[in-house]
Amino acid sequence: MVTRLKVTCGMQQMNQMQGMLSDYLAVKEEVKEFVAFVDKSPNVELIPDSNFEFSIQCLKTANWPAFKPITLQMPRHIDEKFAQFNRFYANKH
Repeated sequence: MVTRLKVTCGMQQMNQMQGMLSDYLAVKEEVKEFVAFVDKSPNVELIPDSNFEFSIQCLKTANWPAFKPITLQMPRHIDEKFAQFNRFYANKH
């Protein structure tokens, strides 16, 4: 089946699809590490109204179609959780 896809779609498309799959699998590990970071870090501030499930996907732009950036106005508690993830991600990478 993979060979058939390579012939039909081309090698470049298959590499891109393989990169997408790798991104998707790496996201699961990234989320686990973030949850452990929040749970173990005494320096991480408690966020009011943070009783919600937070999930994020960091995908490499090279593997995914380009979209026009949009600006979102998220509720404060979600925005603070996103900022918390940004700090975690910046420290890791």
